[in-house]
Amino acid sequence: MDRTAVRKIIKYAAYGLLVFLAYVLQTTVFTRLKIFGTMPVLLPVAAAVIAVFEGGEAGAAYGLACGILCDLAFNQATVAMTMVLTVVGAAVGILSDRLLEKGIITCLMCSLGALVITAGVQMFGLVVFRHAGLLRLVLTAIIQTVYSLIFVAPIYYLCRAIRRIPE
Repeated sequence: MDRTAVRKIIKYAAYGLLVFLAYVLQTTVFTRLKIFGTMPVLLPVAAAVIAVFEGGEAGAAYGLACGILCDLAFNQATVAMTMVLTVVGAAVGILSDRLLEKGIITCLMCSLGALVITAGVQMFGLVVFRHAGLLRLVLTAIIQTVYSLIFVAPIYYLCRAIRRIPE
């Protein structure tokens, strides 16, 4: 195995560790740090930021991992987040490869899109099947999205440091 392959493995393992750290923080620490009854969701942010730096294929792979962990964290029987974050990771990665810069503003906007989409998926089941109030759900989604966007900068700088691992 040559040095390039070893460095690539180290880089992708570091991204995997970042995804696991986001999952652990989301499910343990931030369950206690609620603002207006909501907690931040870090996994869609991690999927979007990794996709910006690594492109469509890696974005889809890490989106899949983040989606599986999101489904576990939300105690959902469906695989909605798995499918959604896989598609979001692939789409953000392809857009970033072809059109977007790899800066913090791009990561902020892509994370915002990922958070809005995942909030919409979460709300859909509650509105359709449980007849929950839409206004209350939208307000909760807005608070959760803003709270989650605070963590784009730390995740961005960690991903940027990982991206700089030479190949």
